Amino acid sequence: MERRRGSSFRDGGVIFGPFQPNEFQTMENSVIVRVYGRQLDQLRAEASRIARGSKMDWSIERADKGMRFCFEDAEAKKTFASICEHFAVPYLEA
Repeated sequence: MERRRGSSFRDGGVIFGPFQPNEFQTMENSVIVRVYGRQLDQLRAEASRIARGSKMDWSIERADKGMRFCFEDAEAKKTFASICEHFAVPYLEA
């Protein structure tokens, strides 16, 4: 029986294939913030809204100094940084 990436077993388990190094790309327009809990959830929602409005991708990942929000477009990064300022969230442009 051949198993493909994301195929399910009958018991509900999921199998993932080997990691492909070029499968995920790091976006160069990123902002690092140090927030947790509800504030992080609020920033995720704002990042999603910005990306949806611009019809582009975004991602979030753990960084050494907080959480890194990455965008495909520099304009989206600027918009997200202004939202961080509005919510009084300290950020670093990476």
